[in-house]
Amino acid sequence: IAAGYRTFVALLLSPLLAMPLYWFCPASGPGFAFSGYPFTVSVISMPHVMYLMAPPNCMPSNHMAMALLVAMAMWRWKAGKIIGSIHVVLTALATLGLGEHYFIDLIAAVPYAWFIYWLSMPFKVKQAVRVRRLASVFR
Repeated sequence: IAAGYRTFVALLLSPLLAMPLYWFCPASGPGFAFSGYPFTVSVISMPHVMYLMAPPNCMPSNHMAMALLVAMAMWRWKAGKIIGSIHVVLTALATLGLGEHYFIDLIAAVPYAWFIYWLSMPFKVKQAVRVRRLASVFR
């Protein structure tokens, strides 16, 4: 029950904490910025700010973070490792292929997912981990 509850909390926290990040650094994927993506290549002669009517959803990729959180929850089983890994790879390919995210968004989702996973850990467990680490230092 504890692992299920932790997964529930992590999957709930991820989109809630991503929204302020999207407001702080608004960006949209290449599918919104470049018409005809991925079939036509847009040539940009000089980097510039582009004003888009699309909602900001880029940094970090919450799609990827959620896939990583699901994989982390399933990681204790052999079949879970395989299914979770396939899910992460397919999510990465889909978000890149559909133009929802840039590659850097997927990279940024990895530390974000680890942070969310750490936040979802109950306080007593965090405290016990700190005490155990401190005790190992003084041995």
